[in-house]
Amino acid sequence: MKFLSRPSIAYLNMAETNSAILLKQLLAVLNSGHSKITIELIGPGVLAHDVALMLYEEIKKRPPNLQIHANARTFLINGSLLLWLAANTRSIRPDAWIQLSQIPKTPPSAYKNINRFIDYPTSIDCNEESPANTDLRTILSYLEEYMPIHELGGLRIFEPDIRDLGLLESREEIIQVSEPPLREALFKKLKIFFLKRALYVEARLFRMEYVHIPRFRQRFKKILR
Repeated sequence: MKFLSRPSIAYLNMAETNSAILLKQLLAVLNSGHSKITIELIGPGVLAHDVALMLYEEIKKRPPNLQIHANARTFLINGSLLLWLAANTRSIRPDAWIQLSQIPKTPPSAYKNINRFIDYPTSIDCNEESPANTDLRTILSYLEEYMPIHELGGLRIFEPDIRDLGLLESREEIIQVSEPPLREALFKKLKIFFLKRALYVEARLFRMEYVHIPRFRQRFKKILR
């Protein structure tokens, strides 16, 4: 039996402004070795678009046998919503909500009717769109995999409608993924420790059987006293 000391839960505080901390917390649980993990999303549920895309990429790259349950303890807007939807199963605080921004207008240069863009078919004029809007369009294109963006853009959606969209499982279907209780984890650790110790003593006894039996018996009697 392999004892996993790493936690199976990641608490992502989206108020954290240091993206490196968020990435480290997420990678720690993704690489913990558990087959089921939980990501707790703590509010406020707003992430910089670029940070959300970075974290989403790591979640999508997870091993195929890793099951993720995402629990939203806050409202979710755009990028944070994308992280939540990337999980296998999801739950949300009963009075929380999700929100999608309106789709930004496509920059004119994206239609490639200007000669200098012909050789760069995926480029746009940086003067026509802010970096944030470019990343927002990317997020919304990913969200379209889960919900009808053109219908829901600009809406704030609450739990009953979220459930009707098929984004929430019934409470009976939600996979409960949590850290083992401290007492149970400690018991497993002690059990493994004593098992290893017993094997070590047995090996020492076997090795000393023909060599140091008299001296060992004396030492053993002292230990028993």
